[in-house]
Amino acid sequence: MVIVTNRPGFQAALSFSPGSLAPIAAAQFEAAFLAYWTGAVFAVGIPPSPAAACPSIPPAPPWAVEVSSVVVSALPGLAAPLLPTFSNNANRSPPVVANELANAFHVATTTLVMVLITGITLPPPPGGLPVTNLCNIF
Repeated sequence: MVIVTNRPGFQAALSFSPGSLAPIAAAQFEAAFLAYWTGAVFAVGIPPSPAAACPSIPPAPPWAVEVSSVVVSALPGLAAPLLPTFSNNANRSPPVVANELANAFHVATTTLVMVLITGITLPPPPGGLPVTNLCNIF
């Protein structure tokens, strides 16, 4: 669960007016997406398991505790999938357009945002070692 995001940055990036051109709207939504995720923090409590999608570094025994979970990068790439929807939504039903937008944001979130999770492994030896996991949101 994400607990800190940059909502004001998201809102500030959306400065277009009604009737803005599709490329401008797509670029502003991409800027808003990047602002929203930059520095985001997730709640801790469920450390990655040995079967996690992304391996722990170093390869580690089971985690004892998750210490932090923070977005370390959000990459551009949302504008291109938004552009066709923004360019061609005349005579299309709002649910279809909304679904396309939701899918574009979902794919961007699960492929363009990287989260660094830090923690401590279970003992032994020598009683818990620092461990990290770098992965996308899924």
